[in-house]
Amino acid sequence: MSLASYSIVEAIAHGDTTTVVRAYRKSDSKKCVLKYYDVQKNKSDMFVLSKSGQPMPIEAYILLKTKEVQGCVRMLEFFEDEQMQKFVIVLEDLHSQGFTNLASELLSDEEYIDESAVSWIMRETIHTLRELHDLNIVHCDIKPDNIFIKKDERKVKLIDFNFSMELIPAELPQRNIGCTPEYAPPEVLLLKRPWTTASEVWSLGSTAFVLLYKYFPFADPYTSHRRTPNYPENDCLSYKARDFLMLCFHRKPECRPNFSRLSNHPFIVDTTRRPHGRLLSSSKASLVTFPAIVKAS
Repeated sequence: MSLASYSIVEAIAHGDTTTVVRAYRKSDSKKCVLKYYDVQKNKSDMFVLSKSGQPMPIEAYILLKTKEVQGCVRMLEFFEDEQMQKFVIVLEDLHSQGFTNLASELLSDEEYIDESAVSWIMRETIHTLRELHDLNIVHCDIKPDNIFIKKDERKVKLIDFNFSMELIPAELPQRNIGCTPEYAPPEVLLLKRPWTTASEVWSLGSTAFVLLYKYFPFADPYTSHRRTPNYPENDCLSYKARDFLMLCFHRKPECRPNFSRLSNHPFIVDTTRRPHGRLLSSSKASLVTFPAIVKAS
């Protein structure tokens, strides 16, 4: 198998070491997404040895382990194109299945997402993260950019496992290669501690905050260890939603609720429609663009 077996439709994203494109397979016209890694540019801690002893991107390794998790994007195949010197992950095309990217929804919609919608998105994300944790995996980069939703069926799919790690190191190299500061907890961002399930609780809270308010909870994420979230004046958020955020943003990771407790929180369990008509203050940092990844030093 090689890249020549696919026809590129459009570019989706391009980074220093990876490129993501929408494509279709020439043999059967199946729509898909290709994510390929430049062999020469990627560091050794981005790879793990397969059962056959050949190197493979850690993301491909993770996707093999999550193939039965409905809330994760599915890897269709993986191969190395030796001529092009690239490792290629072939993913299902979520757009062709009616999913939309949550970050795109935020940027394109002038209206706010009502609390009931945020509630079910959080519920489905929590369910998927619990399955990942049961597989000894932490995602490490939960944010709207990495969540796809299908509104009519209330389904969620997580993507981008490039930073994912094992909760208990087993087969993967220990690493802390970076994070998105606006969604990272202080123990990871400032103390450079490894990601844990408690760290993902913070990221989930940051994601919920962004969905509800359309700006980040902390103007400077590097001060999150000594500041409270930047709630708007005259906030009309429900008590249930506010309590959910407060629990997620506990500064001490050991004091944050686990995902089992979060899944039973009233904000998650009660999905009845709740009005919300907040206005953004001009002093708030609106999500005009989404933040870049910060590499670990």
